[in-house]
Amino acid sequence: MRIRLTLATACLVAAALGGCAPWQKAAEAWRAREGGSRPYATLEGTKWQWRSGIVGSEVIAISQPARYTLEFQPDHRVAIRSDCNRGIGAWSAKLDTLSIGPLGLTRVACPAGSLSRLFTETLESVRVWYVRDGALFLELPESRGTFRFELVEAAVG
Repeated sequence: MRIRLTLATACLVAAALGGCAPWQKAAEAWRAREGGSRPYATLEGTKWQWRSGIVGSEVIAISQPARYTLEFQPDHRVAIRSDCNRGIGAWSAKLDTLSIGPLGLTRVACPAGSLSRLFTETLESVRVWYVRDGALFLELPESRGTFRFELVEAAVG
């Protein structure tokens, strides 16, 4: 017999046994390993750096990932570092869907070879997100591409 509990019910049980946060994080990690997404609330308070991507048939490896970051702030604000440019915008998520933008960015001319434009345009096109093996994946519609991010920091709480 298999018993299914909602996350809220499980947290109530876990709270009675000593707290929900550690149990919830363990459950989220288990779901991510099984190919599922973590709940959207885990995006808030996290900062990620771009490690790689596939756009169309082109594979992209990021040599300086710290120059391309995405920080999910409270109140559905997102802070972006896109090579030599910085910006802020809005984000919202529900289940496995994610919307980023519109983004307001500085307009500094980056050096040749910069991926700044590709990065910001792709972020505004993202529609699906999931976490697997500790990495954040953002997908474009119609299987046009995927970006892979590495966690830089997460809010404690």
